[in-house]
Order: sequence, then C-alpha cells, then structure tokens
Amino acid sequence: LSAPPARDPIEQAGRTGRLALANAQLEAVPARVWLVGDRLRSLDLSNNKLLELPSQVGTLCRLQTLVLSNNGLRHLPEELYCLEELRILAVDGNRLVSATFLPRKRLKQLDLSNNQFAGVVGHPALALPPSLTSCKLSGNPITGFDSSFGFQVLTLLEELDLDGCQITALPDDCGHMESLRC
Repeated sequence: LSAPPARDPIEQAGRTGRLALANAQLEAVPARVWLVGDRLRSLDLSNNKLLELPSQVGTLCRLQTLVLSNNGLRHLPEELYCLEELRILAVDGNRLVSATFLPRKRLKQLDLSNNQFAGVVGHPALALPPSLTSCKLSGNPITGFDSSFGFQVLTLLEELDLDGCQITALPDDCGHMESLRC
C-alpha cells in the first residue's frame, strides 16, 4: 500500500484560511500565496530565509495573524499598513531597524524582539499603534526612547517587554499607560 499523496498546503489554505510555510527554506514568498490571499486569516512564514516581504502582502485583506519570525528581513513594506484586520504580528529575530508602517486599527500583539533597533528610538522609526496590548522589544540594543516615541497614546498596553535592552530610564509619558502590568 502506498501513502496518499501529500496535500498542497497552499491549496488547503484556500479552504481553511490558514497557511503555514515555516521551516521551508524559502528565499521568497511563493507567488501562489497571493492567489488565495483574500481567504487567508493566518500566514506563518517563520524560520525561512526571507530578506524582504513583497508589497503584495497588502492584498491580504482578511489576515489576522502574520508570523515572520527568524528570517533576514531588514524592513517592512509600507503596504503592511493596509492590513486592517491584523491582530498579531511577529517579526522577532530579523534585522529590522525600523517599523514605520504598522497597521493602526486592530493590531494587539507585536513582537519586534531580537532585531536591530538601537540607541534612542522614536517616531517615525518605531511607530506603535494605539491599539496594542502587548509589545515585545527585548533583545534590541535600545538605550532609551525619544520624546516623539508616543507612550501617551499606548493607553491599552498591558505588556511591554524590554528585557535585554540597555534602557536606564523610561520617559515621563509612560505614566499614561494605565493598563500596563508590572
């Protein structure tokens, strides 16, 4: 008896709304992904060799979860801003030095840990949306936050992970984050 043929994950994603292409040694996002894009709710491209995310990511209008962990990304495309349904974005373990074009409406969880944000960071290099409840910046050589960073708009933030950063003091406007748990 022979085993049944393996199902094509991209074809299955058109039915399930979920596509996991983690650990696939990808150097580029397969073009076929964009063909099922309007049905995707979750896309996992972690642990690959991606150096850039194509602008077509902006066509994934129903995407709620995007995992890009442990690739070689140096920047995020501005089309990421168009993902109005995105709730979870994990871009940890890349080479990012800025995250300017983050979705603003529904993004709740953001993981930017272990990237290359360095020194004193502020807006626009790191523009966090006010909808965030969890932000992980651990493992970045951040030494502080510029007054333009915008802590005052992060009133919903419950978790701020700065472990492994080189920060000695937080700005005064951190006091506006009333939901933050210590």
